[in-house]
Amino acid sequence: MIIKTGIDIVNINRIARVYDYYGDKFLNKVYTEEEIEYCLSKKHMQVNSFAKRFAGKEAFVKAIGEGFKNIAFHDIEILNDSKGAPFVQLEQPLYDYLQNKYKIETLKISISLSDDTDYAVASVVILGFK
Repeated sequence: MIIKTGIDIVNINRIARVYDYYGDKFLNKVYTEEEIEYCLSKKHMQVNSFAKRFAGKEAFVKAIGEGFKNIAFHDIEILNDSKGAPFVQLEQPLYDYLQNKYKIETLKISISLSDDTDYAVASVVILGFK
């Protein structure tokens, strides 16, 4: 079994400024349609929701140790289950790449997201089973 971890913290005002400046261009570059729909449904917490997902994607790439050089933001999707718990869904080519890289059969990803007035934080734990 392999274990990888990553954490990231984002200033929520930074995400708000980027969104104000670039608008939908920023959203469409970083987030999937389903992520955008979910975040926009949070009437008073839209920017916080976007910031948490941004931090989650950063935490994920830190966990795998590659950054975004060969991975697109859209390859990593952070959604919520029916109870509101966040989960990570990967595009199949990225999932396959990680299976080959770590020589594992099954990949499990756990994510925790949180925010406060100024910051959003995400923690990712990746478990790989042979």
